[in-house]
Amino acid sequence: MLHGYPRIETHPKLRSVEKDRSVLLQCDAKGDPKPTVIWLKDGLPVDTSDPRIQVMESGYLQILNSQESDEATYECVAENEHGVAYSYRAMIYIKVRRIAPKFTRAPEDTRVMPGSDVNLTCVAVGSPMPYVKWRQAAQDLTGDDNIPIGKNILQLTNVVESKNYTCEASSDLGNIEHHVQVIVDALPHPPTGLRGSEVTASTIRLTWERDTKSLDKPHSYTVYYRALTSGAGGRMQEVSGITRPVVTIGQLRAFTRYSFQVVAFNKMGRSRHSDAIEVVTGELGQYVPTPHHHHHPAQQHHCHHHITLPVSPTPHPH
Repeated sequence: MLHGYPRIETHPKLRSVEKDRSVLLQCDAKGDPKPTVIWLKDGLPVDTSDPRIQVMESGYLQILNSQESDEATYECVAENEHGVAYSYRAMIYIKVRRIAPKFTRAPEDTRVMPGSDVNLTCVAVGSPMPYVKWRQAAQDLTGDDNIPIGKNILQLTNVVESKNYTCEASSDLGNIEHHVQVIVDALPHPPTGLRGSEVTASTIRLTWERDTKSLDKPHSYTVYYRALTSGAGGRMQEVSGITRPVVTIGQLRAFTRYSFQVVAFNKMGRSRHSDAIEVVTGELGQYVPTPHHHHHPAQQHHCHHHITLPVSPTPHPH
């Protein structure tokens, strides 16, 4: 071999590197004059126009921020006026970490006043990075063009009703979902379906329908009532702190027309009054069967039975 002919003293070795990490391939070439070094990738010159790929002064090949496309067989070629020398071939393997999607920022349930604007931010990570979409019930809110990767902000304007929204993060490793409620803080609806039953001379049982429309359900009710019959006094009375849509009102006057209304309360405040109903109590002395009572006709006008009230009238703080 001619003196000064290029020779390679340190050959590149097989490298295995995680994607996005840097990798360095060695190639120590000697000769006189000092040979120039070029690198081949799968037999073709490496693309040094890619800013990630650089042949250093030492002749080493440096690849920054490695990508799957860098996985190949590399060799260095040393050349001077006397000739050309080829290194052994060395393979670069790019290891891709595969991680299922995971939420790193998921919005919490949000309470707003009617007519507010709300932004819901959903962030997910994974490898590969997941697509992030929003939907409301079965309706897709993101669309299939240009689905955001990793982060999606849902912008809601003029929110007037409570709804549930779902953020979905998906990659080829799976799908995950996060549900969030936007709750419009509003006063409860006025109670409906108020009716009276089990009327006696001094008591009446009132029932009304449960509020299924408001997401912020009522926590209590107040019944307002007053006597309408002339001479019986028309002062408004109330029974408050009722927790179920049923109550028995007691200590009423016999054979008197009463008006009843119900108001619902939730965290935001009180509803409007329900529609009023009017009920006439029973006549004094009419027989009201109660347990363990043996009726005797002679006692009819002297024995009046009062049902014990489950809720006693208490003033409601205004």
